[in-house]
Amino acid sequence: MAKRLILSTSEQEWLKCNHNKYTHRQLGKKFGVCVDTMRRQLMKMELQYFPGAKYQRRVEPKRWNRPCSVCGDQTPRPKYQYRCTSCHEREEGVDRGAYNKDKKVHISLGGFNLGKPTEI
Repeated sequence: MAKRLILSTSEQEWLKCNHNKYTHRQLGKKFGVCVDTMRRQLMKMELQYFPGAKYQRRVEPKRWNRPCSVCGDQTPRPKYQYRCTSCHEREEGVDRGAYNKDKKVHISLGGFNLGKPTEI
């Protein structure tokens, strides 16, 4: 895991003024981090842009307080999520159990189908 880089305000100001004068390797060595961590910091401070997915920051989804459609819970959750997490997980568990119950499956062995449904 990458080392977490926390810069003081004076270090941030220095980096804003001097990030173009040095290579990423030199900057990383100065702050004691790897090149990737330095690039992530530059992206975070919006000083440079790197197209790789590993440098992108996750955007928090918008949240709302709409009541859960099952239990009425009003804790904030991502927008357009109509059921709270606990109700969603509970219904997922019920669906998974009902789906696999007494299901008959045909078994194929190397291209030869036995033709008999087998209970699992």
